[in-house]
Amino acid sequence: MIKLSNGYEFEYVTASGSLGFRLKGWPWERLLVWLGFIKPELFANVIKTLTRYPRKGNLRWWKPWTCVRLIPGGAVNKVGLSNKGIDWWCEQVAPKIDFEKIKVIGSIFGSQTELWYMTEKLNGFPLVALEINVSCPNSGNKFQEAQMIIQGAQEIKKISRHPLILKLSATQNYLAIAQGLYGTIEAISFNSVPWETVFPGKRSPLWRLEKKVGGGGGGVSGEPIQKLNWQAARALYTQELIPVIASSVMRYEDIFAVKALGAQAISFGTAHLPSHPLWLKPWTVFTNPCRPTTWVEQMERPFDKGIIRLLVIGLSVLFTVASIIPIFLPSLFAYAYGFNSPRDKKRYGISKSHVLSAAFIGELIFSILSVPVLKATGTFSDQPKIFWYVMISVFVLNYLCSVIFYFRGTKQKIVNL
Repeated sequence: MIKLSNGYEFEYVTASGSLGFRLKGWPWERLLVWLGFIKPELFANVIKTLTRYPRKGNLRWWKPWTCVRLIPGGAVNKVGLSNKGIDWWCEQVAPKIDFEKIKVIGSIFGSQTELWYMTEKLNGFPLVALEINVSCPNSGNKFQEAQMIIQGAQEIKKISRHPLILKLSATQNYLAIAQGLYGTIEAISFNSVPWETVFPGKRSPLWRLEKKVGGGGGGVSGEPIQKLNWQAARALYTQELIPVIASSVMRYEDIFAVKALGAQAISFGTAHLPSHPLWLKPWTVFTNPCRPTTWVEQMERPFDKGIIRLLVIGLSVLFTVASIIPIFLPSLFAYAYGFNSPRDKKRYGISKSHVLSAAFIGELIFSILSVPVLKATGTFSDQPKIFWYVMISVFVLNYLCSVIFYFRGTKQKIVNL
Protein backbone atom coordinates (compact mmCIF):
# COMPACT_ATOMS: atom_id res chain seq x y z
CA MET A 1 0.00 0.00 0.00
CA ILE A 2 1.29 3.47 -0.92
CA LYS A 3 0.08 6.52 0.99
CA LEU A 4 0.51 9.84 -0.79
CA SER A 5 1.02 13.25 0.79
CA ASN A 6 -2.62 14.16 0.06
CA GLY A 7 -3.77 11.23 2.20
CA TYR A 8 -4.87 8.98 -0.66
CA GLU A 9 -3.88 5.32 -0.34
CA PHE A 10 -3.71 2.83 -3.18
CA GLU A 11 -2.38 -0.65 -3.85
CA TYR A 12 -3.63 -1.46 -7.35
CA VAL A 13 -3.22 0.65 -10.49
CA THR A 14 -4.41 0.41 -14.08
CA ALA A 15 -1.42 1.39 -16.18
CA SER A 16 -1.47 4.35 -18.53
CA GLY A 17 -3.61 3.56 -21.55
CA SER A 18 -5.24 0.42 -20.14
CA LEU A 19 -8.68 2.08 -19.90
CA GLY A 20 -8.10 4.88 -22.39
CA PHE A 21 -8.52 8.61 -21.84
CA ARG A 22 -12.02 8.46 -20.32
CA LEU A 23 -11.29 5.47 -18.07
CA LYS A 24 -14.35 3.68 -19.46
CA GLY A 25 -12.26 1.21 -21.41
CA TRP A 26 -11.64 0.94 -25.11
CA PRO A 27 -14.69 0.46 -27.36
CA TRP A 28 -14.69 -3.34 -27.03
CA GLU A 29 -14.41 -3.05 -23.23
CA ARG A 30 -17.16 -0.55 -22.47
CA LEU A 31 -19.90 -3.16 -22.26
CA LEU A 32 -17.73 -5.04 -19.76
CA VAL A 33 -17.37 -1.88 -17.67
CA TRP A 34 -21.14 -1.30 -17.80
CA LEU A 35 -21.80 -4.91 -16.78
CA GLY A 36 -19.39 -4.60 -13.86
CA PHE A 37 -16.81 -7.12 -15.07
CA ILE A 38 -14.27 -4.29 -15.23
CA LYS A 39 -14.44 -2.07 -12.15
CA PRO A 40 -12.28 1.07 -12.43
CA GLU A 41 -13.36 2.09 -8.93
CA LEU A 42 -11.16 -0.67 -7.49
CA PHE A 43 -8.00 0.96 -8.84
CA ALA A 44 -6.08 4.18 -9.06
CA ASN A 45 -6.45 4.69 -12.82
CA VAL A 46 -3.75 6.30 -14.94
CA ILE A 47 -5.11 7.99 -18.05
CA LYS A 48 -3.40 7.45 -21.38
CA THR A 49 -0.41 9.78 -21.51
CA LEU A 50 -1.12 13.28 -22.81
CA THR A 51 1.13 15.73 -24.63
CA ARG A 52 0.98 19.53 -24.95
CA TYR A 53 -0.21 19.39 -28.55
CA PRO A 54 -2.17 16.75 -30.46
CA ARG A 55 0.08 13.89 -31.46
CA LYS A 56 -0.89 11.59 -34.31
CA GLY A 57 1.43 8.76 -33.34
CA ASN A 58 1.07 5.42 -35.08
CA LEU A 59 -2.25 4.10 -33.72
CA ARG A 60 -5.12 3.83 -36.20
CA TRP A 61 -8.30 2.43 -34.69
CA TRP A 62 -9.24 0.58 -37.88
CA LYS A 63 -5.89 -1.29 -37.98
CA PRO A 64 -4.32 -1.37 -34.50
CA TRP A 65 -2.24 -4.43 -35.39
CA THR A 66 0.13 -2.19 -37.36
CA CYS A 67 1.53 -0.77 -34.11
CA VAL A 68 0.65 -3.44 -31.51
CA ARG A 69 1.55 -7.11 -31.80
CA LEU A 70 1.10 -9.98 -29.38
CA ILE A 71 4.20 -12.00 -28.57
CA PRO A 72 4.50 -15.06 -26.29
CA GLY A 73 3.63 -13.89 -22.78
CA GLY A 74 3.15 -10.23 -23.66
CA ALA A 75 3.12 -7.63 -26.41
CA VAL A 76 5.25 -5.18 -28.34
CA ASN A 77 3.85 -1.76 -29.21
CA LYS A 78 4.90 1.26 -31.19
CA VAL A 79 1.84 3.44 -30.55
CA GLY A 80 3.88 6.60 -30.16
CA LEU A 81 1.65 8.40 -27.61
CA SER A 82 -1.26 9.01 -29.96
CA ASN A 83 -3.53 11.61 -28.32
CA LYS A 84 -5.45 14.83 -29.02
CA GLY A 85 -3.54 16.98 -26.57
CA ILE A 86 -3.96 18.29 -23.03
CA ASP A 87 -6.46 21.03 -23.96
CA TRP A 88 -8.79 18.49 -25.57
CA TRP A 89 -8.71 16.27 -22.49
CA CYS A 90 -9.28 19.15 -20.05
CA GLU A 91 -12.12 20.68 -22.05
CA GLN A 92 -13.97 17.65 -23.45
CA VAL A 93 -13.07 14.58 -21.43
CA ALA A 94 -12.35 15.58 -17.83
CA PRO A 95 -15.74 17.31 -17.23
CA LYS A 96 -17.47 13.97 -17.95
CA ILE A 97 -15.43 11.93 -15.45
CA ASP A 98 -16.88 11.25 -12.02
CA PHE A 99 -13.79 12.00 -9.93
CA GLU A 100 -15.62 10.99 -6.75
CA LYS A 101 -16.25 7.48 -8.02
CA ILE A 102 -13.12 6.94 -10.11
CA LYS A 103 -9.70 7.84 -8.77
CA VAL A 104 -7.70 9.40 -11.59
CA ILE A 105 -3.95 9.77 -12.03
CA GLY A 106 -2.89 12.14 -14.79
CA SER A 107 -0.01 11.22 -17.11
CA ILE A 108 2.02 13.72 -19.14
CA PHE A 109 4.99 13.68 -21.49
CA GLY A 110 6.96 16.46 -23.16
CA SER A 111 9.69 19.05 -22.88
CA GLN A 112 10.20 21.01 -19.68
CA THR A 113 8.14 23.96 -20.94
CA GLU A 114 5.35 21.65 -22.12
CA LEU A 115 5.29 19.80 -18.80
CA TRP A 116 4.94 23.09 -16.91
CA TYR A 117 1.94 24.05 -19.04
CA MET A 118 0.25 20.68 -18.66
CA THR A 119 0.89 20.57 -14.92
CA GLU A 120 -0.80 23.93 -14.45
CA LYS A 121 -3.76 22.81 -16.56
CA LEU A 122 -4.21 19.65 -14.50
CA ASN A 123 -4.01 21.58 -11.23
CA GLY A 124 -7.65 22.45 -11.85
CA PHE A 125 -8.82 18.84 -11.52
CA PRO A 126 -9.09 16.64 -8.40
CA LEU A 127 -6.48 14.09 -9.44
CA VAL A 128 -5.06 11.77 -6.81
CA ALA A 129 -1.60 12.10 -8.38
CA LEU A 130 0.26 13.18 -11.50
CA GLU A 131 2.52 10.79 -13.39
CA ILE A 132 5.47 12.19 -15.34
CA ASN A 133 6.33 9.83 -18.18
CA VAL A 134 10.04 10.12 -18.96
CA SER A 135 10.49 6.65 -20.39
CA CYS A 136 8.32 6.05 -23.45
CA PRO A 137 10.48 3.99 -25.87
CA ASN A 138 8.53 5.18 -28.93
CA SER A 139 8.50 8.93 -28.61
CA GLY A 140 11.98 10.38 -28.79
CA ASN A 141 12.28 11.08 -25.06
CA LYS A 142 13.82 14.42 -24.19
CA PHE A 143 14.62 13.33 -20.62
CA GLN A 144 17.20 10.60 -21.07
CA GLU A 145 19.90 11.72 -18.67
CA ALA A 146 19.41 11.18 -14.95
CA GLN A 147 20.34 14.73 -14.00
CA MET A 148 17.89 16.19 -16.53
CA ILE A 149 15.13 14.02 -15.11
CA ILE A 150 15.94 15.06 -11.55
CA GLN A 151 16.02 18.78 -12.35
CA GLY A 152 12.86 18.60 -14.45
CA ALA A 153 10.87 16.75 -11.78
CA GLN A 154 12.01 19.19 -9.10
CA GLU A 155 10.77 22.12 -11.16
CA ILE A 156 7.39 20.47 -11.76
CA LYS A 157 7.06 19.77 -8.04
CA LYS A 158 7.18 23.53 -7.38
CA ILE A 159 4.03 24.21 -9.42
CA SER A 160 2.04 20.98 -9.02
CA ARG A 161 -0.62 20.71 -6.33
CA HIS A 162 -0.73 16.93 -6.86
CA PRO A 163 1.67 14.26 -5.58
CA LEU A 164 4.10 13.22 -8.32
CA ILE A 165 4.75 9.71 -9.67
CA LEU A 166 7.68 9.11 -12.00
CA LYS A 167 7.45 6.56 -14.82
CA LEU A 168 10.88 5.19 -15.66
CA SER A 169 12.38 2.39 -17.72
CA ALA A 170 14.48 -0.41 -16.29
CA THR A 171 17.16 0.64 -18.79
CA GLN A 172 17.57 4.04 -17.12
CA ASN A 173 19.69 4.86 -14.06
CA TYR A 174 16.70 4.51 -11.76
CA LEU A 175 18.72 4.21 -8.54
CA ALA A 176 20.49 7.53 -9.12
CA ILE A 177 17.20 9.15 -10.15
CA ALA A 178 15.43 7.86 -7.04
CA GLN A 179 18.24 9.11 -4.82
CA GLY A 180 18.14 12.55 -6.45
CA LEU A 181 14.36 12.82 -6.19
CA TYR A 182 13.89 11.66 -2.62
CA GLY A 183 11.32 13.97 -1.08
CA THR A 184 10.11 15.12 -4.51
CA ILE A 185 8.64 11.99 -6.10
CA GLU A 186 6.25 9.87 -4.04
CA ALA A 187 6.29 6.70 -6.16
CA ILE A 188 8.08 5.18 -9.14
CA SER A 189 6.53 2.96 -11.79
CA PHE A 190 8.12 1.15 -14.71
CA ASN A 191 7.32 1.32 -18.41
CA SER A 192 7.91 -1.09 -21.29
CA VAL A 193 11.47 -1.88 -22.40
CA PRO A 194 12.89 -1.26 -25.90
CA TRP A 195 12.75 -4.28 -28.19
CA GLU A 196 16.48 -4.09 -28.87
CA THR A 197 17.23 -4.53 -25.15
CA VAL A 198 14.97 -7.55 -24.69
CA PHE A 199 15.64 -9.29 -28.02
CA PRO A 200 19.05 -8.09 -29.26
CA GLY A 201 19.73 -8.97 -32.88
CA LYS A 202 16.17 -10.17 -33.49
CA ARG A 203 13.82 -8.44 -35.91
CA SER A 204 10.76 -6.85 -34.34
CA PRO A 205 7.25 -7.91 -35.47
CA LEU A 206 6.75 -4.19 -36.10
CA TRP A 207 9.75 -3.94 -38.44
CA ARG A 208 7.64 -2.49 -41.26
CA LEU A 209 6.52 0.39 -39.04
CA GLU A 210 10.07 0.76 -37.74
CA LYS A 211 11.32 1.06 -41.29
CA LYS A 212 8.67 3.66 -42.05
CA VAL A 213 8.94 5.93 -39.00
CA GLY A 214 12.23 4.89 -37.37
CA GLY A 215 12.78 4.92 -33.63
CA GLY A 216 13.45 1.26 -32.90
CA GLY A 217 11.33 -1.87 -32.85
CA GLY A 218 8.89 -0.76 -30.15
CA GLY A 219 8.40 -1.29 -26.44
CA VAL A 220 8.10 -4.80 -25.01
CA SER A 221 5.77 -5.50 -22.08
CA GLY A 222 4.56 -8.51 -20.15
CA GLU A 223 6.44 -11.66 -19.20
CA PRO A 224 9.51 -11.05 -21.44
CA ILE A 225 10.51 -8.05 -19.28
CA GLN A 226 9.52 -9.38 -15.88
CA LYS A 227 13.13 -10.12 -14.96
CA LEU A 228 14.27 -6.58 -15.81
CA ASN A 229 11.36 -4.74 -14.19
CA TRP A 230 11.21 -6.93 -11.11
CA GLN A 231 14.95 -6.63 -10.51
CA ALA A 232 14.56 -2.86 -10.70
CA ALA A 233 11.63 -2.98 -8.27
CA ARG A 234 13.68 -5.04 -5.83
CA ALA A 235 16.64 -2.68 -6.08
CA LEU A 236 14.45 0.35 -5.37
CA TYR A 237 12.86 -1.41 -2.40
CA THR A 238 16.31 -2.22 -1.01
CA GLN A 239 17.29 1.44 -1.42
CA GLU A 240 14.35 2.34 0.89
CA LEU A 241 13.84 5.83 -0.52
CA ILE A 242 10.79 5.92 -2.79
CA PRO A 243 7.90 3.39 -2.93
CA VAL A 244 7.78 1.32 -6.09
CA ILE A 245 4.80 0.30 -8.25
CA ALA A 246 5.57 -3.09 -9.80
CA SER A 247 4.53 -3.81 -13.40
CA SER A 248 4.60 -6.75 -15.85
CA VAL A 249 2.04 -8.69 -13.78
CA MET A 250 0.43 -11.21 -16.12
CA ARG A 251 -1.00 -13.86 -13.77
CA TYR A 252 -2.69 -13.93 -10.40
CA GLU A 253 0.37 -15.59 -8.90
CA ASP A 254 2.56 -12.70 -10.09
CA ILE A 255 0.88 -10.43 -7.54
CA PHE A 256 2.39 -12.46 -4.71
CA ALA A 257 5.74 -12.62 -6.48
CA VAL A 258 6.16 -8.84 -6.77
CA LYS A 259 4.90 -8.28 -3.24
CA ALA A 260 7.61 -10.64 -2.04
CA LEU A 261 10.13 -8.44 -3.87
CA GLY A 262 8.97 -5.42 -1.88
CA ALA A 263 6.53 -3.74 -4.27
CA GLN A 264 4.13 -1.48 -2.36
CA ALA A 265 1.66 -1.25 -5.26
CA ILE A 266 0.94 -3.19 -8.44
CA SER A 267 0.18 -1.92 -11.95
CA PHE A 268 -1.88 -3.86 -14.49
CA GLY A 269 -1.27 -3.03 -18.14
CA THR A 270 -0.57 -5.75 -20.70
CA ALA A 271 -2.68 -8.17 -18.63
CA HIS A 272 -5.70 -6.47 -20.23
CA LEU A 273 -4.67 -7.59 -23.74
CA PRO A 274 -5.60 -10.90 -25.39
CA SER A 275 -3.20 -13.65 -24.39
CA HIS A 276 -3.47 -15.51 -27.68
CA PRO A 277 -3.85 -14.60 -31.36
CA LEU A 278 -7.45 -13.67 -32.14
CA TRP A 279 -7.86 -16.53 -34.58
CA LEU A 280 -6.89 -19.00 -31.84
CA LYS A 281 -8.81 -17.67 -28.81
CA PRO A 282 -10.94 -14.69 -29.89
CA TRP A 283 -12.88 -14.59 -26.61
CA THR A 284 -9.77 -13.40 -24.73
CA VAL A 285 -10.46 -9.96 -26.23
CA PHE A 286 -13.35 -9.77 -23.75
CA THR A 287 -12.24 -12.04 -20.91
CA ASN A 288 -8.67 -10.79 -20.39
CA PRO A 289 -9.59 -7.15 -19.66
CA CYS A 290 -11.63 -8.50 -16.74
CA ARG A 291 -8.71 -10.33 -15.15
CA PRO A 292 -7.25 -7.48 -13.06
CA THR A 293 -10.68 -6.76 -11.57
CA THR A 294 -11.17 -10.44 -10.75
CA TRP A 295 -7.70 -10.71 -9.20
CA VAL A 296 -8.13 -7.63 -7.03
CA GLU A 297 -11.52 -8.81 -5.82
CA GLN A 298 -10.00 -12.16 -4.94
CA MET A 299 -7.21 -10.43 -3.02
CA GLU A 300 -9.61 -8.22 -1.10
CA ARG A 301 -12.41 -10.74 -0.70
CA PRO A 302 -11.07 -14.32 -0.48
CA PHE A 303 -13.62 -17.06 -1.06
CA ASP A 304 -13.92 -20.81 -1.11
CA LYS A 305 -13.39 -21.76 -4.73
CA GLY A 306 -15.15 -25.10 -4.27
CA ILE A 307 -18.38 -23.48 -3.11
CA ILE A 308 -18.25 -20.89 -5.88
CA ARG A 309 -17.68 -23.62 -8.45
CA LEU A 310 -20.69 -25.60 -7.25
CA LEU A 311 -22.82 -22.46 -7.21
CA VAL A 312 -21.83 -21.60 -10.77
CA ILE A 313 -22.58 -25.14 -11.99
CA GLY A 314 -25.97 -25.08 -10.27
CA LEU A 315 -26.90 -21.70 -11.73
CA SER A 316 -25.74 -22.84 -15.15
CA VAL A 317 -28.00 -25.90 -15.04
CA LEU A 318 -31.00 -23.90 -13.78
CA PHE A 319 -30.50 -21.19 -16.38
CA THR A 320 -30.17 -23.75 -19.16
CA VAL A 321 -33.31 -25.65 -18.09
CA ALA A 322 -35.28 -22.42 -17.75
CA SER A 323 -34.23 -21.50 -21.27
CA ILE A 324 -35.29 -24.81 -22.77
CA ILE A 325 -38.79 -24.96 -21.20
CA PRO A 326 -40.30 -22.18 -23.38
CA ILE A 327 -39.23 -24.21 -26.44
CA PHE A 328 -39.95 -27.67 -25.13
CA LEU A 329 -43.55 -27.17 -23.92
CA PRO A 330 -44.91 -25.63 -27.16
CA SER A 331 -43.17 -28.45 -29.01
CA LEU A 332 -45.14 -31.06 -27.07
CA PHE A 333 -48.45 -29.31 -27.73
CA ALA A 334 -47.66 -28.89 -31.40
CA TYR A 335 -46.75 -32.52 -31.77
CA ALA A 336 -49.89 -33.62 -29.90
CA TYR A 337 -52.18 -31.56 -32.13
CA GLY A 338 -50.55 -32.84 -35.30
CA PHE A 339 -49.15 -29.60 -36.65
CA ASN A 340 -46.08 -31.48 -37.74
CA SER A 341 -46.71 -32.95 -41.12
CA PRO A 342 -44.38 -32.25 -44.06
CA ARG A 343 -47.55 -31.26 -45.98
CA ASP A 344 -48.17 -28.31 -43.62
CA LYS A 345 -44.58 -27.17 -43.88
CA LYS A 346 -44.66 -27.32 -47.65
CA ARG A 347 -48.07 -25.63 -47.84
CA TYR A 348 -46.95 -22.57 -45.92
CA GLY A 349 -43.60 -22.27 -47.68
CA ILE A 350 -41.41 -22.93 -44.66
CA SER A 351 -37.96 -24.07 -45.77
CA LYS A 352 -34.94 -25.22 -43.77
CA SER A 353 -33.17 -21.92 -44.37
CA HIS A 354 -36.17 -20.08 -42.90
CA VAL A 355 -36.04 -22.20 -39.78
CA LEU A 356 -32.28 -21.93 -39.30
CA SER A 357 -32.15 -18.16 -39.76
CA ALA A 358 -35.26 -17.50 -37.66
CA ALA A 359 -33.95 -19.66 -34.82
CA PHE A 360 -30.57 -17.93 -34.94
CA ILE A 361 -32.11 -14.45 -34.77
CA GLY A 362 -34.49 -15.48 -32.02
CA GLU A 363 -31.78 -17.00 -29.85
CA LEU A 364 -29.49 -14.00 -30.43
CA ILE A 365 -32.24 -11.67 -29.21
CA PHE A 366 -32.86 -13.94 -26.23
CA SER A 367 -29.16 -13.91 -25.30
CA ILE A 368 -28.92 -10.13 -25.58
CA LEU A 369 -31.98 -9.69 -23.35
CA SER A 370 -30.48 -12.09 -20.82
CA VAL A 371 -27.41 -9.89 -20.24
CA PRO A 372 -29.14 -7.05 -18.31
CA VAL A 373 -31.09 -9.63 -16.30
CA LEU A 374 -27.89 -11.33 -15.20
CA LYS A 375 -26.30 -7.95 -14.53
CA ALA A 376 -29.20 -6.92 -12.30
CA THR A 377 -28.99 -10.14 -10.29
CA GLY A 378 -25.20 -9.99 -10.03
CA THR A 379 -24.85 -13.50 -11.44
CA PHE A 380 -21.24 -14.40 -12.33
CA SER A 381 -20.07 -10.85 -11.46
CA ASP A 382 -16.81 -12.33 -10.18
CA GLN A 383 -16.45 -14.91 -12.95
CA PRO A 384 -16.52 -13.17 -16.37
CA LYS A 385 -15.08 -16.15 -18.21
CA ILE A 386 -17.75 -18.48 -16.83
CA PHE A 387 -20.41 -15.90 -17.69
CA TRP A 388 -19.47 -15.97 -21.37
CA TYR A 389 -19.16 -19.76 -21.38
CA VAL A 390 -22.69 -20.02 -19.99
CA MET A 391 -24.10 -17.48 -22.45
CA ILE A 392 -22.51 -19.19 -25.45
CA SER A 393 -23.54 -22.63 -24.22
CA VAL A 394 -27.14 -21.54 -23.65
CA PHE A 395 -27.24 -19.88 -27.07
CA VAL A 396 -25.96 -22.99 -28.85
CA LEU A 397 -28.18 -25.33 -26.84
CA ASN A 398 -31.29 -23.27 -27.42
CA TYR A 399 -30.51 -22.99 -31.11
CA LEU A 400 -30.08 -26.73 -31.50
CA CYS A 401 -33.26 -27.42 -29.49
CA SER A 402 -35.26 -24.99 -31.64
CA VAL A 403 -34.11 -26.60 -34.87
CA ILE A 404 -34.42 -30.20 -33.66
CA PHE A 405 -37.89 -29.71 -32.18
CA TYR A 406 -39.08 -28.03 -35.34
CA PHE A 407 -37.93 -30.80 -37.61
CA ARG A 408 -39.52 -33.25 -35.19
CA GLY A 409 -42.77 -31.47 -35.81
CA THR A 410 -43.19 -28.36 -33.66
CA LYS A 411 -44.33 -25.78 -36.15
CA GLN A 412 -47.85 -24.72 -35.18
CA LYS A 413 -50.40 -24.40 -37.93
CA ILE A 414 -50.45 -21.01 -39.61
CA VAL A 415 -53.90 -19.63 -40.45
CA ASN A 416 -55.32 -16.80 -42.53
CA LEU A 417 -52.64 -17.00 -45.21
